[in-house]
Amino acid sequence: MCCAGGWQVLVLQWLDPNEWTPVSTLAKEKRQQLIDSGVLQQAYEAGIKSNGNVHGDLHGGNVLVKQDGDRIKVMFVDFDWCGKQGEAHYPSFMNHFDLSWHADARDGQVIMSEHDEYLLRQPHDLKQTMEGELLSLFAQLNLSAIPEEA
Repeated sequence: MCCAGGWQVLVLQWLDPNEWTPVSTLAKEKRQQLIDSGVLQQAYEAGIKSNGNVHGDLHGGNVLVKQDGDRIKVMFVDFDWCGKQGEAHYPSFMNHFDLSWHADARDGQVIMSEHDEYLLRQPHDLKQTMEGELLSLFAQLNLSAIPEEA
C-alpha cells in the first residue's frame, strides 16, 4: 500500500505460534517428508512464482506450516528481499556460513526462482541458521560473541 510522500506500508497477518511451526524446527524426518511430498514446492508456485515474484530467503525459518485436518497449510514470511524475478537482488550481507545457497545466489546478484526452489529443498536446522546469522552479524559489526573480561 502506498502512502503520501512515497512511503509504503506492509500490513502483516498475525500468525499464532501455537498453530504455525517453522519448518526448520520440525524433526528431520518430518522436514524431509514435507520436501518429498511437494507441498512446499506447490505452495511456492501458487503463492509466489505464479505472480512472477521471487522471495530470496526461503530457509526453513521463513517457511511455516500448520496442520489443518488432513491438509498442511504453508505460509512464507520475511519478504525483505522479495520482488519481481529478474529485478530483485540479494543484499550485500547474505549468510554464506550456514545456508546451502544455490551456486548462483551471491551478494548483490539477481534473485531467481531456481534459487528459491533450491532453498525449499534444503532441510535446514533453525539453531544452526540462527547462530550463523548472529555470528555473521557480529563479524560484520566487528564484534565478539563473547564479552571480554574487564
